[in-house]
Amino acid sequence: LEADSSWHAATRCLHYKYLGVLIGHIDLTRILHTTWTRVRPALGIVRRGDSLPRRIRLANTYVVSGFQYLARFYVFSKKAWQAIQKVIWEAITPTCKFSIDFL
Repeated sequence: LEADSSWHAATRCLHYKYLGVLIGHIDLTRILHTTWTRVRPALGIVRRGDSLPRRIRLANTYVVSGFQYLARFYVFSKKAWQAIQKVIWEAITPTCKFSIDFL
């Protein structure tokens, strides 16, 4: 009886992505970094928005939705949410004339 040669090629790892799902040891920092690299170009689009309502609409469409999707599956710390909120707020109001509660 011959041994299955495909198992010899298998390697051991701490985490693996299969069909878009992370399996194994999951590091939330790594997940946030991946999302941040995808959201960063959208922040530039938000900053270039011509009016406040347009910047808010762009942020809700391209930036907030990325982090909200992650929030369905992972629990972020209060510190992480505050950092995300600060980045979005600064993109929407570059001169910081409005408070977050107002928006």
